[in-house]
Amino acid sequence: MPSQSIYREVPKPEWNWIDEDTQARILMEIPKKHRPFIYFMIRYGVRPGEARALFWEDIDFKQKVITIRRNFSLNEHRKITKTRRIRKLPLFSDIEEILKTLPRAINS
Repeated sequence: MPSQSIYREVPKPEWNWIDEDTQARILMEIPKKHRPFIYFMIRYGVRPGEARALFWEDIDFKQKVITIRRNFSLNEHRKITKTRRIRKLPLFSDIEEILKTLPRAINS
């Protein structure tokens, strides 16, 4: 007798968007030093671990591209993202301006 699959199909949840006014109010409640990080995640829809795993080499200011290739999980950098795919995102001008104000190293 063949066994039945133990997996059941789970419907995907509907997307719930936060409007721009609410996003702006949320950002104002976040400590100023964390705002660029949170704004980056909101703007691109990346996971926190993907944003934390970015290196400066992942940002191509000349080609205007950000490459999401790693994940940060359990206090270490992982060589792959959760979806196991490298994604290239356009470097938006507002994000570019913010990135240019950030230090290149933690101790700088």
